[in-house]
Amino acid sequence: MAADLAVDPFLTGGHGHPVDGRSARNVEQDPFLTSKPSSGGGHYGTGQERQFGRGVNMHMRSVAALVLVPWGCFAAMVISFAILPPGGPWRLIALLVWLGCLGFAAVCYFVQGQRTGPLYKYMGALVLVACVAAPVAGQKIFETDMAQYWMHKNGVAYKGVVPSKPADAYQDANLIGFSAMSRLNLRQVLGNRPQGSRTTYCVAPIIDARSPSKEVNFWAAGLDCCEPLRSFLCGDAANAEARTGIVMPSSTSQYAADRWELFRKAAADAAELYGLTLPERPIFVRWHVDAQAVQSESLHQGIVEVILISFIYLMVSLFLAAWLHWTSAYHGAKQEQWALNEPGARGKQQGQRRSQSSCC
Repeated sequence: MAADLAVDPFLTGGHGHPVDGRSARNVEQDPFLTSKPSSGGGHYGTGQERQFGRGVNMHMRSVAALVLVPWGCFAAMVISFAILPPGGPWRLIALLVWLGCLGFAAVCYFVQGQRTGPLYKYMGALVLVACVAAPVAGQKIFETDMAQYWMHKNGVAYKGVVPSKPADAYQDANLIGFSAMSRLNLRQVLGNRPQGSRTTYCVAPIIDARSPSKEVNFWAAGLDCCEPLRSFLCGDAANAEARTGIVMPSSTSQYAADRWELFRKAAADAAELYGLTLPERPIFVRWHVDAQAVQSESLHQGIVEVILISFIYLMVSLFLAAWLHWTSAYHGAKQEQWALNEPGARGKQQGQRRSQSSCC
């Protein structure tokens, strides 16, 4: 086994052989790098063939560990931060997962001091990178998709709401079913694109067709679904049967608060343009026929984004592991060639090889 260690640069630190016997024994006992031979059957082929096969297996185990361990930590943290519902206990679980991965990175650096080769150093560094990237990616998915899904799942729903009623009475709503005479006023549409942004924030008043009012408390809203003053096509605006509004949250996250403020700015511009009045806190909704289907779509989109970002990180982890492995191999070969060119080095290395073959 000790002779096999020279094959893998992750286990030798880039040199042609382990530094000492203790390092070899440490690697032999490492569950990431070795596996027990089966008790049944013998080995076939020459000694060189067996040594080559064991070396290839060790290469594959070290690279696989460097790919899968950081990726597993990343996937676990992304799921914890993106999918779990808001609230103290669930956020605590996400924090514990993050602390567990961070602790594993620290253990890798501690173990690195007990063993030869850079495998654990690289693994600890990649897990540390995952501890930074995963919470950022998971929180982004939570804010854009899952926060609104959980709000709608756990919030308050109202039915038969007349648009002329004050918006303050429905600030706790997550779902609003409007009265049968409620309509979108598609003649008072406005699309506002903030300076330096590529996103258009579209709004249209929700009115009571029986008694239109100058004060507009409820607005249908959407992103990039209208022209500046016409063609409001957000959600199911083109469907005359639509009467349901999915409330856009204003305080579940910073992303939601910023988006709500931009919709309020668009509604203020529309009110000024069309001679309307705007309450202090209007309610913005996504206009749909089937709100339950839209909520399920938010959950589905969040899960798809988690799978996609985890797959991307797996490809990145695979690339980094291969690059680190072959970089170590290249520098190891260069160091060995440099050592062989020193006077007397060739005879010394041959003596070491004879000593290894005689005792192992």
